[in-house]
Amino acid sequence: MVKSLSQLLIACIMLSYTYSYSQKEVHLLLNQYIGNAPFSIGDGGTTDLGTKFNISRLDYYISSIKLHHDGGMTTNVSNKYIFVTKGKAVDELLGSFNIGLLDSITFSVGVDATSNHGDPTLWPANHPLAPKSPEMQWGWAAGYRFVAIEGKSGANLQFEYQIHALGDELYKPTTIKTHGTDHNGELMIAIDADYGQSMKGINMNKNVIQHGSLKEAISLMSNYNQNVFKATESISASHDIEVGALKIYPNPVVDGKVTIALTDEQILNANIIIRDGVGRITYQISNPTTLNEVSVEQNGFYLIELIQAGKLTYRGGIVKQ
Repeated sequence: MVKSLSQLLIACIMLSYTYSYSQKEVHLLLNQYIGNAPFSIGDGGTTDLGTKFNISRLDYYISSIKLHHDGGMTTNVSNKYIFVTKGKAVDELLGSFNIGLLDSITFSVGVDATSNHGDPTLWPANHPLAPKSPEMQWGWAAGYRFVAIEGKSGANLQFEYQIHALGDELYKPTTIKTHGTDHNGELMIAIDADYGQSMKGINMNKNVIQHGSLKEAISLMSNYNQNVFKATESISASHDIEVGALKIYPNPVVDGKVTIALTDEQILNANIIIRDGVGRITYQISNPTTLNEVSVEQNGFYLIELIQAGKLTYRGGIVKQ
C-alpha cells in the first residue's frame, strides 16, 4: 500500500512537470521608438543634453541570447544572430523550448568573439552575419560593427555624426526582466527599443566621427547596454486604461473595422499606435485626421495610443470578437 501511494505521488509529480514544462515556440518582438513615437529612418529627437539629432542609418546585431525561467533555469539560444536594420519590425523565432514561467531574457548587442573575427563570406547570403550593404564587417582583425548609427545633429542639424562601435571589449550582456506573454500557445517576448536614449551623455553639438572602440563608441554601447531596451508594458483586458476624450467605436468590434475619432487639438503633431495583446505594434497612423478607420484581423484585445509631440497623451482599448 505504501509503495502504491509512493508510485501515485511520483506519477502526479511527473504529470505536473509535464504540464508545467511543455515545448513552446518562443518569439522575440522588438518595438522601435524615438521617445514614445514609432521609429523610422530619418526621424529625430533631442538628447538629454538638449541637442537635436536625426538618424539616417541605424544597424546593429543582437546575439548570445539566454532565457532565464522557472526559478533558476537558463536556456541558451545557440547560434542565433539577429540583424536589426533600418527600423524594420523584428519578430524573430528563437526556437522551441521547455519553459514554464519566463523570468528574464539576456542578450548582447554585437557579435560574440568566436564569430566576430570569422569570414562573413562563408555564411549563406540570407544569414545575419553574411556581407551587408552598407558594410557591417570592418575586417577579420577588428570584426563586425556592433552598432552603426549616423545622421545630423545640432540646433539646425548642421553637424554630421557617424558612430560605429566595435571591438570585443564592448561586447557585454543586457538582462531584461519580463514574463513574456502567452499567445495561442507561443511565448512572445516583447521588448521596446528607444533610440532616443542612444546619445545619452554624448556631446552631439559638433561633428562626431568615431569608428572603433573609444570615446563616443564606448558611451554608445553603454547606452545600448543600460538605457535603450526595456520590457514592453503588459497588456490585457484588465489593463487600467485612461480613455479621456479619445473616441473609439464600435466596441466590441465585430467586422474588424474600427473608427478612431479625434478632435482638432488631438490631431496636432500626432501619431496613432495600435498594439495587440502581446504588445506588438500591428498598425500605425502618421498625421491622423479627425476620423480614422482601421481594420483589426485577429480576435482579442487591442490597445490604442495617441502620441502627440513624442508624448503619450490618450489611451483607449477595443475588443474584437
